[in-house]
Amino acid sequence: MKKLITDVSGTEKTLELSKDLAKMENKYYEIEKINNSYYIKVNNTKYLIDEITKIKKGTYRIDLLGYTIDVNVIDPISEALNIDKNNNGEIKSPITGTLSKVLVTKGEHVKIGDTLVIISAMKMENNIISPINGIINEVYVMTDQKIVSGDNIISIKPDG
Repeated sequence: MKKLITDVSGTEKTLELSKDLAKMENKYYEIEKINNSYYIKVNNTKYLIDEITKIKKGTYRIDLLGYTIDVNVIDPISEALNIDKNNNGEIKSPITGTLSKVLVTKGEHVKIGDTLVIISAMKMENNIISPINGIINEVYVMTDQKIVSGDNIISIKPDG
């Protein structure tokens, strides 16, 4: 399950999502997609999620049973990789693990969403993606290297 921190109407809650299951506050909810509609199952009753509207990156408005809920989804890995142009485009490892693969080389152009490296941790592979468009300035790591959270792994010179 992918673990997210959500801000639901001003209250921070942990939300865990898988393909067809949601867990919040130790309660599990089935999510089912039928045609182009999503349903959530609560106490053996399916409820149509009337509408999911993307307000802006990471913010969604959900209409369910006459209620409107604004949810800010904060992915911890994306937050850890969030960089600005003032920090020289340094990408740091958000987790401790072993570097399985380095997929980019110095001088290569990358786009937002391109996988830079894959880190293995707790028997799971974690793709570390580029949060910006730019040129790979430096690759500080190599395959099979042990890394800890916060280690510099790649430097990207932002486009523009």
